[in-house]
Amino acid sequence: MDVTAKILRFFPRDSYALRVCLVVIMATCVRVLPAQEIRRSASEVVVQGKNYYLHRTGAGQTLYSIARAYGVSEEEIKKANGKENDALETGEVLLVPRVEPRLLVDGTYYYHVAGAGETLYVLARRFGLRARQITRDNPGRGERDALPPGTIVKISLEHADRAAVARALQQEKAREEETDTLAPVPLLPLVEEPPGAPARVSVLLPFGVDENKLPASLYEIETDDRGLYLHDERWRISPRSEPFLEFYCGMLVAVDSLKRAGYSIALQVLDTRQDTLPGDDLLPAAVNHFAPHLVIGPARADAYARLAARVSLPGAPLVYPLSARAGELWRFPNFVQVNGSSRVLVDAMARWVARRGQEGHILAIIPPGGARGEEGELVDRTRQYLSADEESDNLTLFHWDGLSATTLKELARPEQENIILFPTLDEALASRLLPAISAWAERCRVTVVGFPEWLKFTAVDEETLFKLNLTIFQTTHVDGESARAAAFAREYRKHFHADPSIMAYKGFDQALFFFRHAAIHRERSLEALANVDETGLFTRFIFTPAPGRTGLENRGFFLVNYASSFEIKVTPLNE
Repeated sequence: MDVTAKILRFFPRDSYALRVCLVVIMATCVRVLPAQEIRRSASEVVVQGKNYYLHRTGAGQTLYSIARAYGVSEEEIKKANGKENDALETGEVLLVPRVEPRLLVDGTYYYHVAGAGETLYVLARRFGLRARQITRDNPGRGERDALPPGTIVKISLEHADRAAVARALQQEKAREEETDTLAPVPLLPLVEEPPGAPARVSVLLPFGVDENKLPASLYEIETDDRGLYLHDERWRISPRSEPFLEFYCGMLVAVDSLKRAGYSIALQVLDTRQDTLPGDDLLPAAVNHFAPHLVIGPARADAYARLAARVSLPGAPLVYPLSARAGELWRFPNFVQVNGSSRVLVDAMARWVARRGQEGHILAIIPPGGARGEEGELVDRTRQYLSADEESDNLTLFHWDGLSATTLKELARPEQENIILFPTLDEALASRLLPAISAWAERCRVTVVGFPEWLKFTAVDEETLFKLNLTIFQTTHVDGESARAAAFAREYRKHFHADPSIMAYKGFDQALFFFRHAAIHRERSLEALANVDETGLFTRFIFTPAPGRTGLENRGFFLVNYASSFEIKVTPLNE
């Protein structure tokens, strides 16, 4: 039985409590072995007007694995068969509910599934509807209120732009053709490894178990007939612990996917207690004794430096999983940074803008007081990548006074694409300038190249991003409408009874990528990582040596375009 299934069978179904309980497996090794493939039955019956598949259980099959194969919940199978527990016998015949596909279109409406950040107003613009039409068809929601991902929105076929609906239906069809479960990673042979011997992986994260309130005894927990807690006050999750628990939960889903693909992993999980590393030598000693092929963490620079200075693992990558600020960590030869630094980000942006500017017009806006920090080097770096002949004609500088942007409009060239750079992370400046550009951007071809931090600016609404045809560069991007993102979310909910956060998506993708890499290359994991170029489900991985430094940094990015057609387009950046 896999790790998460064991935990779920032992603890009641409360997502926060479950996250704390997961940490019980810390300082243990978990061996994960492949599971039996389950084929869906072709035999069907109708019972009291409902359609069911007839599934005969095979050796080693579980209720959980059968439910996954048919795309239904364990509870639905138990209810259909009058079962009170999860026990199965080999050869037992089960009724498995048949799930009908979602209705896409009828004679009146196209039924759109809302993605992350979408509003009725954005969808009205995309499908050529008046705002009052879409709000009338979808009562109870404000036109500018963010729709929960997965919300079904009715789009009137009579009033909508038929071409836009046709494009949406083509996209839906393409997603349906993708696998509706998490596609296992390619089954690759384990390199130079005796059969059954697992790859060893250490995970060190600041769970801070001591900061979280647990009951004195598990038997004190009172639950109702659905297994939900009656006294939530018995459990307390520290805000500092929660994101790392979510990251780890995503990792466990990846472990399950790797197991199904035939990989075997021995997992050592250690609590760095908010990265204070108490005892200082205790955790490094535990890691040295385990001799892993891969280490993920610690998550903060000080604790990472203390661990890296005390472990002796020549061929093992020491992955710095979350922060983009490495500081002095580059002195460690095993250092691997997942999130590209500001320097790497600016360099990738400058290269892309210079290539795009060969056919267009680059309009660089210098903020009041001049550009600052590594972000402020974007314009100079772009100029370096432009040829001397192109620079004078293709790049125009505009020194903005922080007030009027009228002159900026006059500098735009209607006959060309105007690629606008504004090298700042100042929300106050961005909130004054970007809406002003969006007011005239629809009348000429504009592409604003911005920073990922802009998406956190509350003073700039999403409609403005689409009007600006904004393009940003992200190492990790989750497309909530994709089949794979939906499949991961379903898996996460089955295990943890909660919706995944961005940290869970990151944990899943990093574990799927690094754990598989360690399973294939073992003692050569660090050396082999330097030749990687791979796109995960949500993360781009391209590791290269940092110029003038030891260690490896990720130069992989997605181009995320908030297109003026009110669609979000995501493509891997290929330099």
